[in-house]
Amino acid sequence: MRFNPKDQTEKYKIVFMAILLAISCYLTYYFHFVLHVGIIFSHFFYIPIILATFWWKRKGLVVPIFLSVVLILTHLFSDSGDHLLEEDYIRSFMFMVVGVVVTFLSERIQKTENRLIESARKFWSVAESAIDGIITTDTNGNIVQFNKSLPDMFGYTEEEIQGEPVSILMPERYVNTFQKRLKQFRSTGEHFYAGKTFESHGLRKDGSEFPFEISIATWRSKGNTFTTSIIRDVTERKKAEVALKDSEQRSKAIIYGSPIPTFVIDKDHNIIYWNNALEKSTKIKAKDVLGTDKQWKAFYSKERPCMADLLVDGDVRGVDHWYAGKYRESKVVPDAYEATDFFPKLGREGKWMYFTAAAIRDSNGNVVGAVETLEDITERKRAEEALQKSEESFRSVVETARDAIISADSRRKIIFWNQAAEAIFGYSADDIIGKSLTTIIPERLHKRHERGIKKVISQGRSYMETVIESNGIRKDGSEIPLEISVAKWKSGGEIFFTAIMRDITERKEAEQALRESEEEFRTLVQAAPLAIIALDLRGNVNIWNPAAEQIFGWRERDVFGHPLPTVPADGLPRFQEFLKRLLKEKKVLDKETYAQKRDGSFIDISISAAAIYDAQGNVKGTLAVIADITDRKRTQDQIKASLEEKEVLLREIHHRVKNNLQIIYSLLSLQSAYIKDKYDLGIFKESQNRVKSMAMIHEKLYQSEDFARIKFADYIRSLVSELFASYGVGPNIKINIKVEDILFDITSAIPCGLIINEILTNSIKHAFPEGIEGRIFIDLHSDDKGKFTLIMGDNGVGLPEDLDFRNTDTLGFQLVNNLVKQLDGTIQLDRKGGTTFKIEFREYKEKS
Repeated sequence: MRFNPKDQTEKYKIVFMAILLAISCYLTYYFHFVLHVGIIFSHFFYIPIILATFWWKRKGLVVPIFLSVVLILTHLFSDSGDHLLEEDYIRSFMFMVVGVVVTFLSERIQKTENRLIESARKFWSVAESAIDGIITTDTNGNIVQFNKSLPDMFGYTEEEIQGEPVSILMPERYVNTFQKRLKQFRSTGEHFYAGKTFESHGLRKDGSEFPFEISIATWRSKGNTFTTSIIRDVTERKKAEVALKDSEQRSKAIIYGSPIPTFVIDKDHNIIYWNNALEKSTKIKAKDVLGTDKQWKAFYSKERPCMADLLVDGDVRGVDHWYAGKYRESKVVPDAYEATDFFPKLGREGKWMYFTAAAIRDSNGNVVGAVETLEDITERKRAEEALQKSEESFRSVVETARDAIISADSRRKIIFWNQAAEAIFGYSADDIIGKSLTTIIPERLHKRHERGIKKVISQGRSYMETVIESNGIRKDGSEIPLEISVAKWKSGGEIFFTAIMRDITERKEAEQALRESEEEFRTLVQAAPLAIIALDLRGNVNIWNPAAEQIFGWRERDVFGHPLPTVPADGLPRFQEFLKRLLKEKKVLDKETYAQKRDGSFIDISISAAAIYDAQGNVKGTLAVIADITDRKRTQDQIKASLEEKEVLLREIHHRVKNNLQIIYSLLSLQSAYIKDKYDLGIFKESQNRVKSMAMIHEKLYQSEDFARIKFADYIRSLVSELFASYGVGPNIKINIKVEDILFDITSAIPCGLIINEILTNSIKHAFPEGIEGRIFIDLHSDDKGKFTLIMGDNGVGLPEDLDFRNTDTLGFQLVNNLVKQLDGTIQLDRKGGTTFKIEFREYKEKS
């Protein structure tokens, strides 16, 4: 059985009280019945009365009642001489008065002790949960008390530092100075660093040092003086400061080292960055333009704004005026525009440039500058023009083809009908487009053709791989024999089919048509903008079109009858494996790889290849269509690098804003240590919490995978935790949080977060005076129309009836009303059962 000291003490009290009562009863008996006198030694009675009421409070009043009854009864039954009974009544009354007074005083003392114990318990519970280390030392510099964080911070166990000199926690170089300050403290009673916050270094158990921030205060208890210090490990902050400087240098290095021509201007249109790639492109040195607003000279003959200048001024109309028909809003970066234009001033013959410009904003959304990047797309522009001409030429070939070329969508509706189809079937394009393929197929063959199309889809057969003979039906109802080739292709995720149909009514005509078709094919190959190469079964070249000559540099006469010269030596095994797959799988294979040109350089290529079959279905070679995708790959890499750079810059912006706000928060915290006026201190504390609420937004964005939006439910819970800790909210106040999984961008998150900060702060400070119990609630939800509803408040004492929260000098309510207006929302107040605010708004959109 476990020993309980409290129970044992109670037993001693009862035994001692019984002895005192027994003595009192004996004295009464002795004086009344032995000595037969009325006056007894009643002063002794006050000893058990005072002790009983002091120990047991109101329960102890039974002792004076008992002694009064004993005194009066013994007087009545004894021969006590001429002593008056009224005097015993007076003594009994005085017993009760003394008992009541002692009871009252002891209860007051007990309440005071309870409050002190509760206050100490609350203080130490906060101290124990603090992240910072808290340590108390006596005037000899010995450790007398500390919280859990302190030994963890210095690497000791609690037993290792309890009662030890505090000098074990400081580097040797600080010990002498500390001893001098301690001696001065003992002699004067005032600590040199009392009331100050400064930075120093601590010494861990393992001998390593770390930087910390320390605040020191002195206090007295029972004639002794103590020093309590709050220590904050600032290692991460120091690293962050170094990282911030490194980041600034990296950002500058990224811009200047980027292969993409880039310049940056500030809000006054002055150039602050002009990188090396732009120097090379424009032949203008950075030193000649930095700090000026002459960026237009690099691109235009006369002074006019660049796109970056227009974004700094917020002049969207100006963008439309100067770049009409040439620009579009960026789908990747907000507040950014993309444009393509020809610049005669660049180069000898001018250049086509693709350029983007984006506004740079500060944490408040104000434009502080703009960045513009440029890309030379002259070669790509020329290639696009060549491709367009090639497509026109191809369409001309298709329209003049003797075979019917018909295309249909996945629903088997005809979408293309060339002139040969019109001649063969008798339907004009206007008659047939939009109708089903079954219109030109005899009814008995509908199911057969549908099975064939499904087979093409399932087996992946493509252009010219499957040739079937079937019958078609003309407009006049007559049937004709056809030779049909079907190919499938995709566009926008949908499958389409193209069929080449040949009338083979007369085989000789068909043979003649075949020869003509082969000649037409040869013409098509020769005119194609893509390299078309054919190999026989031995791997020797038998087709090498002009596009192949242009791409690879070898002429047809140099390669005809010889093995393919474009395959690099290290790529030969892969090429041979590719040919084996091509002949084995009997389908079109697509592949991106690299090839070697005649001059020894390498290019990126895209290959579409298929086996070639003779009339009997035997493989007689392979055909490959090759495109030079070097520029496309380079463009893709540049775009990817640009996106990654923007993501890094955006993450860094959020990180820097958060750090800057944290610095402001720390400065306010440091300054508040010097403020003695409680009202001014409260203002500082509220300002700290507002800064903290905004810093948390940027911290959440920095940690988020989506740098533009944050999970607002997580943010609210973090904000509530910070505010409860900041104001030391006790267990008497409960909070209910009901928030949907809502994503807010920064323009909505900051005002909404500040609104919650202000209303929650008001509830914590004013709704529950003198520690009364209550509840605070936060409810944020949205409907399917994009409207958000924020309901929050408390069941506390409520706002004064004469307070008009829309027209008040209070900064908090002014800020709430302004933020609601910023969100284009509405706010209502319900005073029933406490204070409830209902705010309705839509997600904030920047106004152009």
